[in-house]
Amino acid sequence: MKVSPYLYFNDNCSNAITLYEKAFNTKVIAQMMPDEGGGSFVAHAQFEIDGDTIFLCDAEQLVKTGEHNLMITIQFDAEDNQELSAAQIAFNTLKDDGEVIMPLEEAPWSKCFGILIDKFGVKWNMCGGTKQ
Repeated sequence: MKVSPYLYFNDNCSNAITLYEKAFNTKVIAQMMPDEGGGSFVAHAQFEIDGDTIFLCDAEQLVKTGEHNLMITIQFDAEDNQELSAAQIAFNTLKDDGEVIMPLEEAPWSKCFGILIDKFGVKWNMCGGTKQ
């Protein structure tokens, strides 16, 4: 069994896709737009981060952002320079026009940890392992 988050946006899903593709160096692997007069409305899209799928779309009704009832955790190996670099790029990209709750840095419980809310109201938790 796998669990995959599904993110809803207020008619700005196309913009979120662009941001997430850049942040995670990925590409959308599926995207459906309405057949008639949908404009930029995204009916469904999905991309992968290291084999895990994230689904996203524009909502039919207004989505309240900033409710903080969802946080996506990205786990990475802070000892692996390539993974650490990818996490830093993702964090720095997602923080543009967003809000940094905790900067991506060493924490008492983790070698590298940070939290931010991106400009679409999605909360991201970046965790680079635990200290022993």
